[in-house]
Amino acid sequence: MGGFLITAFDWRWIFYVNASLAIVAIIAAACLIRSEVLRQDTRSPKYDFTGAALSAVVLLTFLLAVSNGSQMGWTSGPILAAALGFIAFLAAFVWWELRSDVPLLDLRLFRSRVFSIGLITNFMSFVATTSARFLLPFYLQGALGYTPAVVGLVLLPNAASRIVLGVVGGHLSDRFGRRPFTVTGLLLSAAGLFALASLSVSSSLVHVLVGVLLQSAGTGFFQSPNSASIFSAVETGRHGVVSAFVSLSRNSGTVTGTAVATSIVVAVMVGGGDEPDINAVLSSVPTTGLLSSFMAGLKSAFMVMGALQLASAAVSLFSSPTGLQPASLPED
Repeated sequence: MGGFLITAFDWRWIFYVNASLAIVAIIAAACLIRSEVLRQDTRSPKYDFTGAALSAVVLLTFLLAVSNGSQMGWTSGPILAAALGFIAFLAAFVWWELRSDVPLLDLRLFRSRVFSIGLITNFMSFVATTSARFLLPFYLQGALGYTPAVVGLVLLPNAASRIVLGVVGGHLSDRFGRRPFTVTGLLLSAAGLFALASLSVSSSLVHVLVGVLLQSAGTGFFQSPNSASIFSAVETGRHGVVSAFVSLSRNSGTVTGTAVATSIVVAVMVGGGDEPDINAVLSSVPTTGLLSSFMAGLKSAFMVMGALQLASAAVSLFSSPTGLQPASLPED
C-alpha cells in the first residue's frame, strides 16, 4: 500500500494514512475496551518517575548513536559522546531499577533463562528482519529498476507469510513444544538471508521471492512460540511488564537493524571509492561502480544477518523445551 501511495501521490501520504488509522484505532479502543479490563492492582500508588526519566534518556542516546553513526562517522565526537552517554545512563538505570521498591522494569525477571534467551533472540530476530525489509527496496528500485508500487507487491508475501505461519507456528508449538519451532524458524530465516546475499544486478524475481519467503516464513514460525515462551516463563500478574520488555526488544532491534545494515553497506561503498550515501543507488542512472559496491555491501549485510540468525538458533537450543514453568519471584 505504501508503494502505491508513493507512486500515485508522494511520501507524505504514508503518514496521512497511518495517522487516520491511528485515529480510528483510538476511537475503537475508547468504545470497545471495557473499563474493568483496565483496572490494575492499586495497592501501591507509587510510580517510578526516576526510572522512567532514566529509561527515556537511555533510549534517546541509543537512538542518536545508532541512527546517525553511519552518516556522521562512528568515531566522530557526537556519536562517541552519545555512545558513552548511553552506557553511563544504562548503568544508572540498572542500578536504580535494582534498588527501587516499584521498578519501572523489573530486571529480576532476567533470572529466568527462558525469559532472557527469549528476549535476546527476539531482539536479534528483529535486527535481521529489519535489515532485509530496509535494504531490499533499494535493491529492487536501484538494481532492478522497479517502481515503489511494484516493490510493494514484491514484498507483500513477506507480510502474508508471517501472518499465516505465525498462527500455524503458534498452534503447532502449543501442541509439540516451542523450542523446535523457534530453532527451525531461525534456521529458515538464516537460509532466506543467505539466499538474498547471493543476489546480483541480473537476478530474477523468483530468486528474490525465494529469499523473502524463506526469511519471512522463518520469522513467522519463530515469533509466536518465542513470545509464548517469554510470557509463560513469568507468572500472569507480571505480564504487563513482560509485554513492555518484548516491545522494547522489538523496537530496539528494529532501530539497530536499520543502523547496522546501513553502516555495513555504506562502509563497503566507501571502501570502493563511492560516496557514503546509500540513497545514491536510487538515482535515475546509477553508475556501474556504484551498483557494484552497493551489491557488495548488500551481500556483506545479509551474510552478517544470516550468521546472526544462526547464532540465535544456537542460543535457543539452551532454552527449556517448553518454557512452561513461570519464574518464581517475590512480589513487591
